Amino acid sequence: MNKKLLPVLALLGTLSVAGCSTGTPSGTEASSTEAGATAAGLEKVVVGSIPFAETATIQVAMNEGIFEEHGLEVELADAPGGGAGLIPAVMSGDLDITYSNYPSVLQAIDKGLPLNIIRENDRGGAQGIYVLSDGDIDELSDLKGKRVAVNGLGNIMEITSRSVLEEHGVTGVDFVEIPPAQMEASVENGNVDGAWLVEPFVTMATADDGLTKLVSAFEGTTENVPVAGWVTSAEFLNESPDTVNAFVDALDEATTRAAEDKDLLNKTLARYTSISPDVIEQLNPIGFSVESDYEGLDTLNELMVKQGLISEPVDLEAVTHER
Repeated sequence: MNKKLLPVLALLGTLSVAGCSTGTPSGTEASSTEAGATAAGLEKVVVGSIPFAETATIQVAMNEGIFEEHGLEVELADAPGGGAGLIPAVMSGDLDITYSNYPSVLQAIDKGLPLNIIRENDRGGAQGIYVLSDGDIDELSDLKGKRVAVNGLGNIMEITSRSVLEEHGVTGVDFVEIPPAQMEASVENGNVDGAWLVEPFVTMATADDGLTKLVSAFEGTTENVPVAGWVTSAEFLNESPDTVNAFVDALDEATTRAAEDKDLLNKTLARYTSISPDVIEQLNPIGFSVESDYEGLDTLNELMVKQGLISEPVDLEAVTHER
């Protein structure tokens, strides 16, 4: 690895890569090995992922044999440090491809890391700011000077929240970091006044009318903003373009199936997350990106500059891979 990248990688270890939905690991673990041809003649690819509901796409591709049909043997590697080490692992060569939220990717590129986005994965859905149904906050203006939970400062949760609130004339909100699984209780206990909820926590928190949505995270400027995708290093893309294209083709098929076949999706979620079957049945639709066109990524790029998260707009044409 280029020694000049080491200080940047150390900094990236502090960047949040969460910001979509969440499940919990099913206990599977795979060791990372170099990509290469397998005994079965398949091209081996080591991929980083996190057991979110949104990453059902890659699970469908693995479980349904779609990767094999495209000549690949995909090995999933556990997310280092709960996800914070995914991008550094790609840069070091421990991973060939990884799932990541776009703010972390754009921040990494802004810091000088040669990364390429090769496919979209998901966009917004039921995510938004939720508050107590019977509490004192009835409208957005009531949030001024209040505390709102996000799972990481500077990630998609804070970016979209700030944008939506500012468009409604609401400023002075204090964002605090709380893990998604603790957000509902934090609102109910009064530790925070609202929380940016994701699935499955939206379904669980609203099932008994405990919490209610105050505002969507994806409206106005943030409407249809892409959330996360699949990323590789410029080096791997240059050296193995056919492998990358095969991976993208496989995900195209798997994403379509995950979006259109609810029974398959539910079966897949039950297999690799710890979300209960009852909750799985009630989940809001997941915003899978069946079409990977990167539309709206420029909006996120501009919002990140406006909010001081990157120094200047990233050249998206140079870092997005078109199949």
